[in-house]
Amino acid sequence: MDREALACFTRTLSIDPRFVPAWLAQGMLHRRRGRLPEAAACYRRALSIDPRRISARYRLAETLVVLGRTEEAIARYREVLDEDPRFVGAWIGLGYAHFTQHRYEEAIDCYDRAIALVPDNPRVWTLKGGALYALGEYRNAFACFDRALAVDPRHAAAWSMTCSVLYHLGMYRAALLCAEKALALDPSCRLTRQARGMLEEIVRQW
Repeated sequence: MDREALACFTRTLSIDPRFVPAWLAQGMLHRRRGRLPEAAACYRRALSIDPRRISARYRLAETLVVLGRTEEAIARYREVLDEDPRFVGAWIGLGYAHFTQHRYEEAIDCYDRAIALVPDNPRVWTLKGGALYALGEYRNAFACFDRALAVDPRHAAAWSMTCSVLYHLGMYRAALLCAEKALALDPSCRLTRQARGMLEEIVRQW
């Protein structure tokens, strides 16, 4: 299906090479297939045609983070937010870009801006908790994960991160229960499986 879609976009662009939606769709298709340089090239082409297309800047920023071009991604996210300060995805993306650079306080500030716009988004609470966790603020991190789970009890990442926090607080049995809940929701998470095995061994020795 992806090959057919790509052929369709290519035909469309051969007829009208300035049709921005086709460049964006082609970029998203490349991104889904893991072809990140090609995706970035499509988004850049869209911006060369329509420099004010905010969705192209946002998609390009997302792709640049994955490519490791974080500073350029941050600049693109800021362009998006200069134009639309209520663009939640851009606040989240900017926060994550800062997180990858270990600039955790700046990441938290971005997540707080997103939370102000969407206070019931479990993903943002989990991301903020992750930044607090990285700073060693385990109890504040726990409060964020708890808030995420209050919104969505099936948020596997929040259960997994709660497991990590409880481990660092020495609450091994509770941590093991969280790991089991996380794996019940997402059995594919290798790190959580490893954490469960380690916690099972700790609990057995008690």
